Formats: sequence, C-alpha cells, structure tokens
Amino acid sequence: MKTIRIFISSPGDVGRERESARRVITRVEASLGRLVKLDPYFWEHEPMRGTSDFQGNIDDPAEFDIVICILWSRLGTRLHSQHKRIDGTTYASGTEYEFERATEGHRLKDNLDFLVYRRTEMPLFTPEPEEKHDELVNQWKALKAFCERWFKDANEDAFASAYNSYADVSDFEEKLERHLRKIIAQRFNREADKAGMGARAVLPTWAGKSPYRGLKAFEFEDEAIFFGRAKAADQILGALRKREIEGHCPFVLILGASGSGKSSLLRAGVLPLLVSPGVIDGIGLWRWMILRPSEAEEDLFQALAKGLLGNTALPELAADNTTVEQLATMLRRAPEGISLLLKEALSRAARETQLKEKLERQPVARLAVALDQLEELFTDPRLNGEQRWTFFHAISALASSGHAWVLATLRSDFFNRCEELPELVALASGGGEYHLMPPTPAELGQMIRLPAEAVGRHFEDHPEKGRLDDMIRDTALREPEAMPLLEYALDELYRSNETGDELKHADYERIGGVKGAIAKRAGMVFAGLPDAAQRELRNVLRALVSLGSEEEKTYMAMEHSIAGMPAIEREPVVRQQVPLETFPPGTAARQLVDRFISERFFVANEASGRST
Repeated sequence: MKTIRIFISSPGDVGRERESARRVITRVEASLGRLVKLDPYFWEHEPMRGTSDFQGNIDDPAEFDIVICILWSRLGTRLHSQHKRIDGTTYASGTEYEFERATEGHRLKDNLDFLVYRRTEMPLFTPEPEEKHDELVNQWKALKAFCERWFKDANEDAFASAYNSYADVSDFEEKLERHLRKIIAQRFNREADKAGMGARAVLPTWAGKSPYRGLKAFEFEDEAIFFGRAKAADQILGALRKREIEGHCPFVLILGASGSGKSSLLRAGVLPLLVSPGVIDGIGLWRWMILRPSEAEEDLFQALAKGLLGNTALPELAADNTTVEQLATMLRRAPEGISLLLKEALSRAARETQLKEKLERQPVARLAVALDQLEELFTDPRLNGEQRWTFFHAISALASSGHAWVLATLRSDFFNRCEELPELVALASGGGEYHLMPPTPAELGQMIRLPAEAVGRHFEDHPEKGRLDDMIRDTALREPEAMPLLEYALDELYRSNETGDELKHADYERIGGVKGAIAKRAGMVFAGLPDAAQRELRNVLRALVSLGSEEEKTYMAMEHSIAGMPAIEREPVVRQQVPLETFPPGTAARQLVDRFISERFFVANEASGRST
C-alpha cells in the first residue's frame, strides 16, 4: 500500500472548506480500495507543544506529497521573527510561509503536487467595531497583494502561476475530489491498473447498517452518510454569518416543500458543520440542541428548557441548581433574562474547555438552537395563538441574546401562517429566509451513490441497462413527485441484499422501483393484517394526520393508496405525532400501528413515545 501525505494550508476564514476537504479525502481513500492510504495533515488536530510557537509545531509542507492551499479573504497573522527566509526577511503570515515552503518543495523534489484554491465570493466586512473592520480590510488587501505577487507576472501583465477558482463550498468539494482522484491516478498509474482501481474497489467509511434512512430524517449522528446538500449547507451558514456581521440576529428559516429534505439538511447537514471546530472563524466552542414542537411531552417551554439543559447544550445551567421547571417559567414569563444565563453558562463551558485542552486563551463559545418542522406549531391541537406567540417571544430572546444562533425549518405551504407570529417575521427579515430548491442532477447522484460507497457497496453497471444509480437518478428527475419516496426505495434496495457488495438491477425491479417500492410493500403488509386491524385504518389515519376541507375524500384516497386500490385525487395532509397509548396494547388498532412501525411506514420516537 502506498501512503500519500496531504497538507492542508489556509488562514482561519475557510473553516467550512477545511472540513469539506477532510470529508473528500476520507471518501477518495475509501473508493481507492487498498491501493492507497491517504494521510491528511490538519494542524488544528495536532498537539501544540509549549517549546515552540504555533508554526514551529507544524510539520514542514515541503516534506509532503500533496499540499492544498485554500484562500478567500485573509492572509493570516504575522509570524514570529524566528521564522525567516534565507535572505533574512520575515513572513507576513503562516499561510505565506506554508505557500513558499510548498513551492520550494515542488522545485526541489518535483513530486510534490501543489493545489491552490481561491474563493471568488466577495467577503463581508463588519462595520462595527471600527478596529475589527480595519483589520478585515487590511487582511483583504494583504491577500490581494500576495496573489498579485505570486500569480501574476508584472512584466507581461499575465498569469505566471495557476490557481483553481471556486464559488462556494459545494463547488470546492466537487473540484477537490475530481483533482485528487486525477492526481492519485497519475501518480500510481501502473499500480492502479494492477489493483483494478477502475473496478471501483470500495472500502467502508461508515460502520452502521443501511446508509439510507427510509422514511426517517437523517439525524446529527448520520452526518457521515448525508450527501448532496453541501451547497445548501454552505449558503445557510453563510447567511447566518452575514446576518451577524451586518448586525441582525443570527437566525435563518429554511423553507421547502414537504418531502424536500429540510429536516435532514438541518440535522445532518447544517448543524454538524456549524458546530465543527474552526468552521466559523472566531468561534472555538459550540453547544447545540434540537427541538421539534410535536416531541414536547409537556408544553413547549418545558421542552425548550429541557433542551437547553441537555448534555449537548448547556448542562452548566444546572450548576446553580436551575431546574427544568424554573427555566421553563422564566422562558414563559421573562425570556429576556436568558441572555445573562447563556453568557454565564457558555463562559463556564469555555473555561472548562481551556483547562481541559490546555489552550492559551479561552475560546469564544456559542449555542446553536435548531427548531425543526415549525408547521407543527400551527397543527398541534394543544397550542392556541397566545401560546404560539409566547413561545416565539422566547425564541426571539434567544436569537437576540448575542450568544445563540437559531435555525428553523418550515413547510413552504405554511409560510403564510408566519403572519400570526410577528416576531418570527421580524427574525426572518433582512435575508433570514432560505428557500431549499430541488437537488440538481449532480447533487441527486451524490445522494444515491455516496451513501452506498460509505458502507463499501457499489451499484451494478449492466451491459445493456447501464449503471443502476444513474437509472434511479434519471427516474427521480423525470418524476419530481417521486422524490420523497427515493430514500425509502434506496433503503429497500439496500436491504434486499445486505450481504453482497453490489446493488443490482434485478433487486431494484423486484421492489418496484422508486415509486412502486413503498406502495407495493405497504399493500402487501396491509393485506396480511387481520380483517379487524384493516378496519381500524381509518381511525388510525384520523389520529395521525390533519386534513383539509374535503376530509372524507382525503381519507378514502389514503386508504386506497395503502390498500393498493385505484388512486383518488386529494388535498395535502399534515402529519402529526400522538402518544402510542392512543392505541392501547392488544387492540386491533395497535396491531396495525405496531406492524406499520416495524415496517417503517410509521415512525415511533422512542424518546417521547410518540408515533407519526
């Protein structure tokens, strides 16, 4: 096995790109089988010894095989004078030092590949405080001067060296993966042919079971198998950062159609990236929580208080014996007081982190609050208008506290209901709305193919039918209404052959394709239930969905769909969660519910004991 060492160089303004580079390198290594081991070097993950300054603790880029340099708005802070060039001059920053060392390494060894990526988006400069604004502007000027010096020939007014431009993190990720694969193939062309690199030998990078979530949303811990939304995640984080810089509350409302993947994007795409160290420049410690209104066992304020006191959020709030009940009361009656509580708890968390990790200074700490499926505020029969208004008054206090960033998802068809919550409208104004669009063909291809690769699988390439993943992608593109069913079909395809390493055309056809998978399976399961359980379907549906005006017609359409009868047009429905105790054990209704939960048509939340 060949080992390729990869050095990642950049100032601190491209944390999202650094995290993206880590994922790409992991993915590329897995796809190359046992031919190559990729050994990435991220200085932020290395031990910093007190016997030298930061740069002295970092390995020399000239000794690596590949150096990746990422630039956007900054050149970085000045190095200590102990680091000098041969002529005695000092370096303007660590990035400049690493850049020149990589260039020198390539000149001397000729086998060091040096890739430079420069983001084309214009950076934002915060107007206040003035010294911060001046610092950012000076950094921008220094970077431009650096690029002029290194990439342009002043005598000929032409480019003397090349770099790779990129528009956003999604564009960077796509280009970096393509470039790495090409460079590695060129380096080991003979070995690649011998080892069958073209046969797509795939090693797993994720140890779970099925990498597809069926009818469930991707969760925070599913980050490693969530693909295809890098651009959306980057744009949402960019919007949050922009709002903070411009003096608005760091709040973004993610809008999208039912089944568009808003929850998965929030939970597995945006939130894990946001709280990764170094992704947001200047913030060294993140805590986070997720709240979905229908999962509140008591009331919304109890659920919010419990989330704030949770292990991933701020258990430090309990240091002064603050209870869930006390915090819930404060959020309900005087939410403005949350700012001081957050400040003290985050400061305590930052001090503990500084001591534990032996950091030179205390990191800046923030709390990320994710509110999923806000449409449930309007469909939950337990809530009235006053309760919704009071709850969002508390959310507004969190977002304006200066210590919390807030994200939320809402179905597009409920957008007009926002007028009932003036503080929600105020929070989302000024660029606080993000409309999630359908995935592009390239993004859809990633959603289909990359999770399989993460567990060591690949899609069959049939001599007549072609690549199965391409066929599934094209089907979903032709029939947008099938998109919400895609993940379920992929999960069924994966489970149809859990021992092999290839996902086959024959299994895909057997499950009924994208649109037929869930309908075919639901019909089979329903038909196998006793008559008494089948007769309870209408009552179960009444409990689990909220309907429009044509209630009877809607129920009939849903029954027809589940039972495999001819389709009937109907109005959209809104799902809602109810306690499992609504269907007492031993009853025919509970028999139907339990079977549908086991088959993943219904989802049971074990933490709250609710079914949807």
